[in-house]
Amino acid sequence: MARNWSKLDLSKDWKFDFKFPYSYFNKFISLAPPKISCTTCHKLPISVIEEKRELNTNFDNENRGNFPEQSFSLFARSIHLLPNGHCVFAGGFNAENIDNQRQIAMDIWHKKLQYQARYGGVHYWLGEAISQSIVEADAYTPEFVQFFKDMKKTVDPNFILSPNKFHMYSYNNDINQYITKNE
Repeated sequence: MARNWSKLDLSKDWKFDFKFPYSYFNKFISLAPPKISCTTCHKLPISVIEEKRELNTNFDNENRGNFPEQSFSLFARSIHLLPNGHCVFAGGFNAENIDNQRQIAMDIWHKKLQYQARYGGVHYWLGEAISQSIVEADAYTPEFVQFFKDMKKTVDPNFILSPNKFHMYSYNNDINQYITKNE
């Protein structure tokens, strides 16, 4: 059932629950609840929209056989223009939330995120998959990696917070081992 969220009933009997934000978010990012949503939202200068759209289309075409069965990829479900001359492309792809598609989805998601990081896309949702993909794309200088590890050691010496992010599993772990070749 489609629901119009433009008007909320904020009467005294209204209470917040997760139905509203889930439905609102899914309307723009996910296609349907039984789907896996692999978002590739990233920021770029407005001046390169056409070039980056073409790169993403080429990526999707060249990797069509690597996407989960019956999934489809969108460069931008929506484009948000920012006042600083940049824009955000809210896009991604989907897959069925079933055992035989989850790993396939994760593999192509990482590959697509790496591709976008390499062409200059700035990913700002730095969960586990996206943060790891940025490392895998070799987007950080050695100096930044060392600074980041030093900060992590100071703030979280046992590496308990945000496990698996940025492929940082211990202070001595070399995250460069996760860098993938530019395919």
